[in-house]
Amino acid sequence: MIRQRFICFFLMLLPLLTRAQTPSFAPDSLLKILKSDRRDTNYVKAANTYAWMLIDSLYLPKADSVLAKAEITAKKLNNNYWVLKLYFTYAQLNISKLNLPEALKYAQKAHNLAKKSNSPPYMCMMALTLLGNVSFSHSQFEAALNYYLKAIALIEKYNLKENSATPYQGIAMIMSEMGQRKEATRYARLAVAQAAKDPNATAKIAPASNLAKMLLDEGNTSEAIKYLTNVTGLFDNYDNITQKITIWGYLCNAYMILKQPAPAKKYLELIKSNINESGSREHRMSAYLAISSYYEKLGENHLAIKYGLKAYRIMDKKSSFEFRRYIVGRLSVIYALTRQYKIAYDYEYLYGQLNDSLFSNQLAIKTRELVTKFESKTKEDQILNLKKDKENQRLQRNLIIIGAVLAFLLIIVIAAWLLNRTKLRQLKQTQTLREQIANDLHDEVGSTLSSISLLSGMAEKLLAEKKIISLSDPTYDAAIDVNNPVQNIIKKIYSDTRQILESVDEIVWTVNPTDNSINQLILRIREFAIPLFESKCINYTIDCDESLDMLKLDMNQQRHMYLICKEAINNLVKHADATKAEIAFRYINRQIKILIKDDGKGFDTNSQFSRNGQKTMKRRAFILGSEILISSSRQHGTSVELNIPR
Repeated sequence: MIRQRFICFFLMLLPLLTRAQTPSFAPDSLLKILKSDRRDTNYVKAANTYAWMLIDSLYLPKADSVLAKAEITAKKLNNNYWVLKLYFTYAQLNISKLNLPEALKYAQKAHNLAKKSNSPPYMCMMALTLLGNVSFSHSQFEAALNYYLKAIALIEKYNLKENSATPYQGIAMIMSEMGQRKEATRYARLAVAQAAKDPNATAKIAPASNLAKMLLDEGNTSEAIKYLTNVTGLFDNYDNITQKITIWGYLCNAYMILKQPAPAKKYLELIKSNINESGSREHRMSAYLAISSYYEKLGENHLAIKYGLKAYRIMDKKSSFEFRRYIVGRLSVIYALTRQYKIAYDYEYLYGQLNDSLFSNQLAIKTRELVTKFESKTKEDQILNLKKDKENQRLQRNLIIIGAVLAFLLIIVIAAWLLNRTKLRQLKQTQTLREQIANDLHDEVGSTLSSISLLSGMAEKLLAEKKIISLSDPTYDAAIDVNNPVQNIIKKIYSDTRQILESVDEIVWTVNPTDNSINQLILRIREFAIPLFESKCINYTIDCDESLDMLKLDMNQQRHMYLICKEAINNLVKHADATKAEIAFRYINRQIKILIKDDGKGFDTNSQFSRNGQKTMKRRAFILGSEILISSSRQHGTSVELNIPR
């Protein structure tokens, strides 16, 4: 219904817009000029004015013929100003003929000519406004908005006043179509403010009427009455009786909303007294529709139907398309209110035939509602259930989409968390490695270096006190002097130096990423154990499963496993007095098993005495998350079994 009202408004507004600068002629003088043989500017002016009179009277074919001759003359005179004005009139003629594509074509012609001929800003603004009006009527809202904004830019740049309210009204209508009521009302108010600058006082009427209608729709009835009452004071110099009746109708409707029948009746009488049976169809139809609306709100539906039918009977194919649609729609509503559903359905069907494609879905829904009321209440319930099912399906689809989006976001968050967790774990491992290397260097290398430093100082002191030949003297042979304390110190320094080299070698081997297989660990243990066994004449066997070949160890596992084995082998060689030793590596039930066994003198595991080495081995096994079993008895040897889960 919004678009019906606004297109109807445009149909009334365009004549005002395009005739703004057309001089008036008496009908007799018009015909005299047109019948003469002279083809000059006066002829073009007269033809344009006469064409507007024919359009108002809906003699459209004759208006087309008059405009065609005038266009030829204007082009021969090379008068671009009047060619432009004729294009404006052509556009309105095609709107009246309901030929919107042709109207758009002439509006575009007017715009192109205005740009090409460097027309004054006012004419360029008029051309842009006309394009906006026709584009809006053609449902091209985006294009219409663009044209209106360009027209407003010219108005503000050149301070144009005449007919400058129309682009603001156009934007207000577009905002209403888009459901943005606040913006629509804001631009309607801007249109009223701009119309106040127009030198033509009657230019205030259309914007005020449009704003008042929006205020009525918003329920702001009192303010609407204020605007409508103000413009009625301009009616003395205003000859558009159709627009007058429309405004009186709005006032009548507004007072009925406020339940003030006295002033409403006053405007009703004005409408009745201004019905001219010889006037235009639009004039009479507007009057009868306003009266019908009054009686409908009064609850006198039989009178509402009576005047609605009067409007319907004078309607014909030459009548404005929007008037025809509105009249038929009103009759359908009134008959439905009186529960005459069969007649209401007939008018609704006719309304559907008149409707354009933009409203076809809306009309189909309304028609189905009337048929449902006429046939059965059950079918109405079925339609309602169907709508609910569709709404539920739409809701389910939206929930699925939202769920999918949330799941995707959750996956991203989890992936980021896992990535950060991996980086943090790697950082912790690196930090742990640094601490281990620092501790090893401090415990094994640092203390030994301190010992070397002390021994070196002692040697220097002895050399100085006993005045023994300097060690750097090539004639000195330390091997000859067995009881020489300096020689013993040097041997100790040599031993400690080798120990440092071995410790550094072990640290480097532990952190080397290329030596992380179990085979490398076994090889390292062999290199450590064999020289020790041979130095003590211990018969040994070192055995390993082939299934261990593919296993990899991380740096932490490799280090602690090696140090546990090293400690166990050291204890075997130093304390066991063994003649046989066995080292075995097995892979059973996803566990690495390492066995170090000897036939030495053993020890009592229940004794309170406990070596520091055993505590160290157990601590390292705990760090690995593994189990270490130390079993021994006197004169029956010792076995150390380490089980590392994979």
